[in-house]
Amino acid sequence: FGLLNRPENVRASVEATSPSRTSSPIGRFFCVFFHLWQPAQIFSQSHQTPLRFRSIGMEQGLSQSSVECILQDSFGFLWVGTQDGLNLYDGHEFRILKHDPRNPASLGANYVTCLLEDHKGQIWLGTDQAGISRYDRSTGHFAHFRRSPDNLRAPYSNSISTLYEDSEHQIWIGTRDAGISVLN
Repeated sequence: FGLLNRPENVRASVEATSPSRTSSPIGRFFCVFFHLWQPAQIFSQSHQTPLRFRSIGMEQGLSQSSVECILQDSFGFLWVGTQDGLNLYDGHEFRILKHDPRNPASLGANYVTCLLEDHKGQIWLGTDQAGISRYDRSTGHFAHFRRSPDNLRAPYSNSISTLYEDSEHQIWIGTRDAGISVLN
């Protein structure tokens, strides 16, 4: 180890691997050309296809322009949670699902903060103040799980920030003000 750090050995090592001062002009040309050409090739390859962004907003049927979360489900549909409802996008048009206080099977609240598709294909969503809802595709209805004095089996908070399903099919619920709850 000590021999490698001595200046005379480092110099000898560098001289042994460096091109000699008597190398041909053609060899130096190719060496310089290669060093200049390769980064240019990498740069040009990474910029061959320009990025293009397309805006999808209220003009195209989105319920509101403040998007909180997006989920593509196993059928290919996009679920878009906004501050004013849940939007289901089939690639052509939006279907908007909103809270209706007269219909207990409607969306729990319009402010949708997070989305999850579980291993059974069920869509779960968290809201800002109304807990969690689970969407039933066959009926189009929502089941709600809200914390209240009458319902202590719900998550410890109604202000949900994230949902995650682990490998044991437990749903982890991150809240804005009460840590994590786990549904198993």
